[in-house]
Amino acid sequence: MSPSKTKGDTVNTVLDQVLDEPLLPPEDAARHIKVKPQTMAAWRYRGVGPSYVRVGKLIFYTPSALREYVAGRVVRPQGAR
Repeated sequence: MSPSKTKGDTVNTVLDQVLDEPLLPPEDAARHIKVKPQTMAAWRYRGVGPSYVRVGKLIFYTPSALREYVAGRVVRPQGAR
């Protein structure tokens, strides 16, 4: 029987993933998903948008967080019936 995951295990998994990726500043992240940096700031303020990493006062995004965010917004039309 395997032990269940603890909160510490989850944090370590997230940290391992983040540390294996480049950290993009908001300006680069915004360009990557084709929005304005001000939009990224508004999303952070409202608590929406892609996941980000805060290091002190600095904000960074990982490419995987941006991909995950965009993938979650894909709309698949049902088509005409």
